[in-house]
Amino acid sequence: MRYENRYVTDLIGERARELVRQYAGQENPFYLSVHFTAPHDPWDADQHPREYLDRYADCAFTAAPELPYHPNQVCTCQHGTGERRKELLRGYYAAITAMDHQIGLILEELEQQGVLDNTLVIFTSDNGMNLGQHGIWGKGNGTFPQNMYDSSVKVPMLMMGPGITPPGRVCSQMFSHYDLFPTLCQLCGVVCRTRQPLPGRSFVPWLADPDREQDAPVVVFDEYGPVRMLRRRDRKLVLRYPYGPNELYDLEHDPGETENLYGRREYEDLVLELGRELDGWFRRWADPGFDPRCEAVTGTGQHDRPGVYAAMTDRYGPRPRYVRDDAALPGLSEKTVAKSDEPAYNRLY
Repeated sequence: MRYENRYVTDLIGERARELVRQYAGQENPFYLSVHFTAPHDPWDADQHPREYLDRYADCAFTAAPELPYHPNQVCTCQHGTGERRKELLRGYYAAITAMDHQIGLILEELEQQGVLDNTLVIFTSDNGMNLGQHGIWGKGNGTFPQNMYDSSVKVPMLMMGPGITPPGRVCSQMFSHYDLFPTLCQLCGVVCRTRQPLPGRSFVPWLADPDREQDAPVVVFDEYGPVRMLRRRDRKLVLRYPYGPNELYDLEHDPGETENLYGRREYEDLVLELGRELDGWFRRWADPGFDPRCEAVTGTGQHDRPGVYAAMTDRYGPRPRYVRDDAALPGLSEKTVAKSDEPAYNRLY
């Protein structure tokens, strides 16, 4: 490990290009996973270079709604109103722009090394992000209990590579990250072997024909500690074990997930149907060694493996504070950000 007083996004990009140069000349295929920390917070003005921040000096940030805080908003993410909101959004946009610049440099390096036309490039993320959507700052752990809004769980997925699909095509079908592994195996021409059966199927046919209809019911499942979700194209069920609150949304008529239908008598049969499907999926695919519904997941960190694999009794971080409880303490209203004599973006941990 080495420490350098530089912007971490630039360091990650530079190291990726070094590895491209190292691997491009070898005979065997290579796999390179580049994990940018951006656009994770902090987003303060001293966290990012001016060249990126200044691009958004006069931005109106119309894509980020300015709503009252969600009643369950917690202090797991930086947040703010008024000018503080604009400062944070400016930092968020700057972080994305800096990352985008580095991705472009990586693609240029692949081209310079003569391997771009024979390389599969995938851009995706591990979670979504709320920047005011539903009154939330943060992802699934922006609230307590955790939320499963589309803005929290949907992720970008961009792919380019030889013979995959014509540039600019968009597939609107539903898939999940657990479909990515079998897809990569098929694209690379290798047998998909695993120690245990895994969910998911290859979406290679939809790369060639993005408008192809699904030949089977499509359901996406998600889990965050004791919160589980089932999402069809037109319905979403969110269950928070054991006491709720639970949610049901009609995504066809309410894509913004603003009207919770859970608890209405006319939807009781649908809730039971979706609930059985949700439980059945996790019984089939989840590790029987632990049940996250019994784990005290707080969204503030995890110190140990769960369930039967645990070696500690204190496995999770503390329960987060609610923003509403900090209303009289403005100095504590955001997640603590380390400060030093130097700009924090100069420190690589």
